[in-house]
Amino acid sequence: MTLTKHNPTTSVESSTSTTNLLIAIDFGASLTKVVASLEGKKIDSYKLLTMTPHCVEVTNPQMLKSDPDFDEKSVWLKIGQSSYAVGNFAQAHYSNMLDVQTAKTDTAVQKTCAVIAVLAQKFGLLTSFNVTIACVLPPGELSSKEDYKTDLILALKDLTTPAGKIKPKLIKINTLPEGQGVLSH
Repeated sequence: MTLTKHNPTTSVESSTSTTNLLIAIDFGASLTKVVASLEGKKIDSYKLLTMTPHCVEVTNPQMLKSDPDFDEKSVWLKIGQSSYAVGNFAQAHYSNMLDVQTAKTDTAVQKTCAVIAVLAQKFGLLTSFNVTIACVLPPGELSSKEDYKTDLILALKDLTTPAGKIKPKLIKINTLPEGQGVLSH
């Protein structure tokens, strides 16, 4: 094990051979938008991802089929004992209507897990890898960011995707208010 510095004030213990997936997420009301890359790789190796914002708990998980080649259009998750359809899959198979009044933090853990699962597939990552996340939430929901982080850490410990179990380890998360970039200029 070696110490790897992520910024001048914070260092975390990690294996030098472990891949670190870097993700930026915007949980938009009409579209979840993501940009991601692998730490230390060329800038042209990034991936862009969009998913419809639908997310629904699946009450009959036996209907969810394994698929080693799943993508953002066919992603479902099992987190602990609960199963979820996310994005286009939720919209197409479970007639999930969008409720724009629902807080984004209500489904942020499931959507983040779905994003991690799809990106692990797209980057060809093994079952264990590190994850660093930056995301934005509405200013009125920032008070829930610690709950989001705690729930995400727990979810990642028992996460099954259409391709099988994965064990991503959250290294760092930075949650910012939506519009902060505009407000800071």
